[in-house]
Amino acid sequence: MKFDYEESGDGYLVTLSYTEQKTTQETTQETTQEIKVSTKARVCQLIIENNQITRVELAKVIGVSEDAIKQQLAKLKKEGVIKRVGSTKAGHWEVIK
Repeated sequence: MKFDYEESGDGYLVTLSYTEQKTTQETTQETTQEIKVSTKARVCQLIIENNQITRVELAKVIGVSEDAIKQQLAKLKKEGVIKRVGSTKAGHWEVIK
């Protein structure tokens, strides 16, 4: 698998490339995975740019629902990529990895 990313507008475009032949079902899974990776990369980049960004702001900039952002933040925290420092209202995000 090959992993590439490039700046695209105000975020990043992430591309996953496979050299072996895949079935239609696997191709659908690859496309879904590519979107999730892209959203993760954009969330991390936006947090780096503004560590006090809110879920609402992330959702508006990325163009997904607030629930999607909530799920991505939970995954990123579980994976140890980001952490929340301080309180919910007065705290900020930190990108660890």
